[in-house]
Amino acid sequence: RRQAADPASVAPSARAGLDRLELAPMAPNGRPATMERLESLKDDFGTSKRSLKVQLSCVDNVGSLYELLQMMLPDKEPFFQKWIMALADPSVCVTCLDDVRRLDPVDITTLPVPPLVKGVFREVLAQEDTRKKEQQLVLSETTRRAKAFLSQQ
Repeated sequence: RRQAADPASVAPSARAGLDRLELAPMAPNGRPATMERLESLKDDFGTSKRSLKVQLSCVDNVGSLYELLQMMLPDKEPFFQKWIMALADPSVCVTCLDDVRRLDPVDITTLPVPPLVKGVFREVLAQEDTRKKEQQLVLSETTRRAKAFLSQQ
């Protein structure tokens, strides 16, 4: 069995990494716990398995198409006005960020803008899809916890 090194007896170059050394979690029987076992221990003691964190995306910080393009494609700013005018055409009618969110992914290919802009729009849709999935996960977990709580009453 290997013994942990005393920090004072370790060469300075090797000692630098000791403060970042993380030990494996120990199970109640004294053996190192695998991640699966650690998760089951958390379940046994009723502690939370995971916490969801709000992650703001770049789309959350913008209010208009111009700001979105400015944030995502700053080097193409001379073309923004032309692209926005093409999107505002009555046959396309995409004038704001909410319009982009309502687009079907298939429709993005037919927009009268360059592929770079289409990629930005696809990213907006992907972020919206991720947000919807996270909301559904939170709702499912809340429902599961509520049922578990009510079954104990």
